[in-house]
Amino acid sequence: MANQVRLFADVSVALEERVDGSMLFRSTQPLPRLDRCVGEWLERWADEDPSRPFLMERDLEDADWRPLTFGEARSRVHAIATWLLGQDVSATRPIMVLSGNSVRHALLALAAMHVGVPICPVSTGWSLLAEDHRNLRAAFAMLNPGLVYVEDLDQFGKAVVDTLDVHDGRVVAARGAHGTMLDYAELEGQSDEGAVRSAFLGVGHDTVAKLLFTSGSVGVPKAVITTQRMLVSNMAAKGMLWSFLEQEPPVFLDWLPWSHTFAGNQTMNTVLKFGGTLYLDTGRPTPVLFEETVR
Repeated sequence: MANQVRLFADVSVALEERVDGSMLFRSTQPLPRLDRCVGEWLERWADEDPSRPFLMERDLEDADWRPLTFGEARSRVHAIATWLLGQDVSATRPIMVLSGNSVRHALLALAAMHVGVPICPVSTGWSLLAEDHRNLRAAFAMLNPGLVYVEDLDQFGKAVVDTLDVHDGRVVAARGAHGTMLDYAELEGQSDEGAVRSAFLGVGHDTVAKLLFTSGSVGVPKAVITTQRMLVSNMAAKGMLWSFLEQEPPVFLDWLPWSHTFAGNQTMNTVLKFGGTLYLDTGRPTPVLFEETVR
């Protein structure tokens, strides 16, 4: 039917049969024009539909869902980005995150990428389950972060203390900051739109967006470089394959950690690219926590 909505890509495949008996299948459809960076998606939806829910997080006190709209997210991202521009963070001094998924974690990551600073979310198991923090210490020594973000110092405090001797980055905490540590609330004090805009326009395809560590199953964990080109081309391919995403913005409920490429890149960027909504699930597929996911 002429008016039928396309849900998936058209099948268009070329087959090359080689003399050794192997067959090579190749899509004949070229990728569309790539977006410059993931920050363009936040800017787009904040302009086109600022009241659309972007992230949903449970309130710690009354357990109701608290929405963060695209418009609110951009304002807070610009404020954090302004603060970052005055800190000792750069392409060679990334930001490391010792935290699970949260709205603050997401805003800091987006702000960092907005101004060309790599973000490195670290597996929470390295902080909370490991006794000697060997992998965590190796990660700090390898990356020499300029900033370390901790959501809850009561939860991650031991990991912070056990790694202070291997880096000189500033520690920021959302809950429990003390001494020389900085309270996260200070990051959102003010915005310098001109400075943020200038830094944002300098972000391109070859800018490093993230550093994601391997598990370390075959030795010391390695920091895998993830560029803006990798992220935007992945979403360009997804848009071609799943064209229904352009018709109906996706809604996710997800607990998978952002230290893993599936959740941190695939899920989060699908929401950003197509103007969807992500509910942050504090449950887990375990006998103890699955009821929270159901709720």
